[in-house]
Amino acid sequence: MVGRVLIFMALTLVVSACSSSAAVTPTPTAMLPLLIIDEVHFLDKSAVYIIPPGDGFILDSRSYTFRIPPTASGPLVPNYFQIIGDSQYYGMEWESEELIHKITADQLQPLSGTTAFNGFKAEQRFVVAVGNMTDGMFTPLWTATVEVR
Repeated sequence: MVGRVLIFMALTLVVSACSSSAAVTPTPTAMLPLLIIDEVHFLDKSAVYIIPPGDGFILDSRSYTFRIPPTASGPLVPNYFQIIGDSQYYGMEWESEELIHKITADQLQPLSGTTAFNGFKAEQRFVVAVGNMTDGMFTPLWTATVEVR
């Protein structure tokens, strides 16, 4: 039992420590690329997640603590996800209690007159953001760039 825990911990560290392309590990259940939310992709704009063309990806926030700025009404809670690319805006609810988030074309809702999202196509580049949506105002708490190749 202890051996299994040590192997799991070692695998977790290896996946977490790898470069930006390491965040493209397919999950066995959904076969979607796995993007691990981290500080590097948030702070270094040259660090880009790479995903293959498809219907979506999974965002793993288990090892990330969002920087929550206080507001007049208290701290913000991550409750919304947005994706922006080619002047197109899409969003979906973000369950703050969940640590693994499936982001798929069928879940992303068009914003501001945008056409329906029809999947991630090769050669596209997106900015993704997790943040707080209150009264129609989105405050990003984490952002990163995703390229589809």
